[in-house]
Amino acid sequence: MISDGDSKTDSLYSKAGVDEPREQQALKGMLHWLKKTYSFRTGIGSTSYSIGHFANVLNMGGGLGLVLTTDGVGTKLMIAQKLNRFDTVGIDCVANNVNDILCMGAEPIAMLDYIAINAIDERVLEDIAKGLCHGAEKAHISIPGGEIAQVREMLAPAGEGETALDLVGSAVGVVALSPERDDLPQLIDGKRVEPGDLVIGLLSSGLHSNGYSLARKVLLEKAHFSLDQEVPELGRALGDELLQPTHIYVEPVLSLLKKESPVHGMVNISGGGLLNLGRLPNECSYIIDNLPPVPPIFKLIKESGSISDAEMFATFNMGIGFCLIAAADAGQAILTEVSNAGYQAVILGKVDGKPGGHILLPDYHLKGRGDVFETGQ
Repeated sequence: MISDGDSKTDSLYSKAGVDEPREQQALKGMLHWLKKTYSFRTGIGSTSYSIGHFANVLNMGGGLGLVLTTDGVGTKLMIAQKLNRFDTVGIDCVANNVNDILCMGAEPIAMLDYIAINAIDERVLEDIAKGLCHGAEKAHISIPGGEIAQVREMLAPAGEGETALDLVGSAVGVVALSPERDDLPQLIDGKRVEPGDLVIGLLSSGLHSNGYSLARKVLLEKAHFSLDQEVPELGRALGDELLQPTHIYVEPVLSLLKKESPVHGMVNISGGGLLNLGRLPNECSYIIDNLPPVPPIFKLIKESGSISDAEMFATFNMGIGFCLIAAADAGQAILTEVSNAGYQAVILGKVDGKPGGHILLPDYHLKGRGDVFETGQ
């Protein structure tokens, strides 16, 4: 667990098989080569941003930007595999991609899916397609193609008769790169974020698709819950809670962006929780001093695994699925707009003028940067 003096390498998340420090080191080596590709394409289709934001933008000329991202569902699929229920994970795949597209101020328009599977199972694939369809309807996108790869030797099921698979998507969106393109939402990349701005959090539906390696280790291996067990704190079976689909935030966010928007930056609160605020391209810090009550699933994980607040907030969304950073006088209007779209939101705090890019959670005495929260702040 992370506490005073602990490193992320010693965390329970690392012991669950997710070595984030090593991943970041490996990523540096990859970026050395991938950034070289930027020079391979100039003019139409040239890359506008460095890798590291939630999505990237290709300049297509005429003030049009094409926004690209890719993401998968992760080890949440292992819960679906154990329950033999695959009808919701397609929603997660769509959500993880379109929510990232939104972070550039873009409107998602389409996604391709990739399914690697150990053996063809018509029902499983149809159930995945149902989820993809429901997610696409919610996001107002099409799924005009994809790929199924049979890789029996690469994906070994955990139990006899189980279908093992991986599900990934790649999404595209459109955004205006110049004010003259008033037919599209305008680019919002976080560069306008300034001290005094409000941080507005849209509530999550639960774990979304992050932290499942830790959640499985704690709840299934350490606390010995079963997925079909009714958990009073949750008001339903554990498996139902863990397969709750990720919220798709396209409707409330686009309803704001298609107006004269006071939004200066957007952040998808995925793996790393509120530390994702630090991915915006500024050196401001964030004071988050009005967090809503933590949903029961996170309390259950924390108590079952004796996990510190620092590690919980560095791993899970803790009830906040998406953040808007907006002008100080726009808070109530944004809350009303989000509510009208059927979502819940709360003003979490504000942007601080102090440099350093820290995320401060004073109620929990936490100070974060990069992929770590430290206690005693």
